[in-house]
Amino acid sequence: MKRDLILLFLYVFHLFSLSDVHGGQLRPGDTTKTRRTKVLILGAGVAGLVAAKTLQENGINDFLILEAQDYIGGRFKQRSFAGVKLEEGANWIHYADDEQNPLWELKKKHNLRGIYTNYSDIIIRNEKGQDTTDRKVLKEFAEAEGKLMALQELKSKDQRPDMSVRAALSSVGWTPDTPAKSVIEYSVMDFEFAERPKMESLMGFESRSLDFFVADPRGYGSIFLKMANNFRDRILLNKIVKHVSYTRYGIRVTTVDGETFNADYGLCTFSTSVLASDSVMFSPKLPQWKMEAINKVPLAYYTKIFIKFPYKFWDSHEFILYAHRIRGHYPIWMDIEARDILPGSAILHVTVTGEMSLKVEGQSDSETLKEIMTELRNVYGSNIPNAQGIFYSRWSKNPFTRGSYSNAEVGTTKADFHNLAGKLGKLFFAGDSFDFDWWGFAQGAYFTGERKATEIVQCIKGNCEVFWPKGNVVQEVYINP
Repeated sequence: MKRDLILLFLYVFHLFSLSDVHGGQLRPGDTTKTRRTKVLILGAGVAGLVAAKTLQENGINDFLILEAQDYIGGRFKQRSFAGVKLEEGANWIHYADDEQNPLWELKKKHNLRGIYTNYSDIIIRNEKGQDTTDRKVLKEFAEAEGKLMALQELKSKDQRPDMSVRAALSSVGWTPDTPAKSVIEYSVMDFEFAERPKMESLMGFESRSLDFFVADPRGYGSIFLKMANNFRDRILLNKIVKHVSYTRYGIRVTTVDGETFNADYGLCTFSTSVLASDSVMFSPKLPQWKMEAINKVPLAYYTKIFIKFPYKFWDSHEFILYAHRIRGHYPIWMDIEARDILPGSAILHVTVTGEMSLKVEGQSDSETLKEIMTELRNVYGSNIPNAQGIFYSRWSKNPFTRGSYSNAEVGTTKADFHNLAGKLGKLFFAGDSFDFDWWGFAQGAYFTGERKATEIVQCIKGNCEVFWPKGNVVQEVYINP
């Protein structure tokens, strides 16, 4: 009884201490500039832009979008390098054959240029440059992958506990005991999920889809930039959020430059890695059940390295797999001249993930180039030309992303995603990490932005559903609508 009274007191005290959010009034002596809006969207990535579009389509135009960076699009970003346009972030439209894929519909609408990726067009070379491509081994791994999917379906049907992809692969008889086997495994597992198999969830594993590699000078993100044309005047750039207060009556946000924004509803599209950091203060603190879910679906690390040469000297295969004795050591080389992706560019595309990604993003361009040139000379000889330039983004170092895309950890459940996406008072959440079916894909950001904006519309109309977390939730002060 005493404990319940204490919790009630804390809850009432919290409401009164933040009651200025509802009325949009400043506290006495507060001289910061304050703006008021019906809906405040935090982040102008895919989820934020789709949410704004959804609000407009439902007749709600009283909204603002705060974006910390100096551009819109989030992890869709383009860069000019060596005379061509390159995607710093997302490059593929995954599940291009899915009739419900909104990205594919936008691709067709705007006629984005690119090619379907041919993952079977590979050659494997070892550290001496020898061609060690073995179709029998490739077939062996494909069969192991098929068994992996069958095991996943069986465990899902019987509601058995999750396990790592590494454990599952071992159980179906696959052992990556040679550099060639290791890089074949990497090209399917790490290259897709940006994590080692021992960190990948079997329940979250999916076989490769039909993928479309975007190579359009307008940029992959242009399909979202066009979406924003109808509300660009409501997007405020360089607005770094430092504090978010939320109650059952509304939200209050303050930015680093001293502005305050009050709103009846808020939509937070920060990445899970940003939410897990201390870069933004939430008041009250995000509840334990929310933080547990956030930490189960962190952003993984995936680095795309582009190297310009005076001419092409590498194999004419879409993918060159480098069978180095150290797993993950510059393992994937992509010929982006292949099949006219970027003809005549003489640019080699190298990918690293996980710990190697963190290493590369933590060192200088010149150090990375020196390491890659050593491996290229081992494979193609000492007479290959010197590189003319190198470029890669450092998403792990970007304080507004802190990674590339989400990857659910082993043991993550549907209940975790339910809690991850759950609202706190009038504060909603969306992004590529917040969808149980599409985490880690741009579709996840799209669907959650659309879904949460629709929920906000329903709340505005007076039909606001109550959210309750699932699982063994520790009792705590919790704000519900």
